[in-house]
Amino acid sequence: MPAPRFGNPRLDDIFRYWLSKRRGEHPPLRANIRQSELDAAVRHLKIIDEDREPGKPLQFRHRLIGTHNIEWLGRDYTSQMLDENLYGAAAPALVASFIRFVEEALPYHRRTRMDWNYQKFIPHESVELPLSDETHKVSIIPRGGVFRLAVAGDRTQEIFEPTAV
Repeated sequence: MPAPRFGNPRLDDIFRYWLSKRRGEHPPLRANIRQSELDAAVRHLKIIDEDREPGKPLQFRHRLIGTHNIEWLGRDYTSQMLDENLYGAAAPALVASFIRFVEEALPYHRRTRMDWNYQKFIPHESVELPLSDETHKVSIIPRGGVFRLAVAGDRTQEIFEPTAV
């Protein structure tokens, strides 16, 4: 796996914090994560919950949206499903990436351009980190993310790849 190359120190902080809470080869337990230990980086977090209902496809819901996300996107989407109503045509690919993430239980580095509300083609970078229960099943995804303004000629290379741990 490639070593993460984050473009923002907040993502490095979030990733190092997650690494410090790992249990050997297993993701940290949700109970071991403390928002107060993340200091200013907490503004950059989204918490996404797996929403599994018998007989239905796996879905995801936004449990918490950090203020950095709200400021950049112009809205708070806490409690909303990760679906076409919120993400439009990008939703199926995003849901598929989260399904892969939950199944593999590995941290991921994502870089993409977002087209959301009045913000057009905002470069976005995130680190997505699995949290598990006592059985090592991943059901919670803290996602540290940062946005920045696009500049002329900006060619954001899109990635979604596991990170080295």
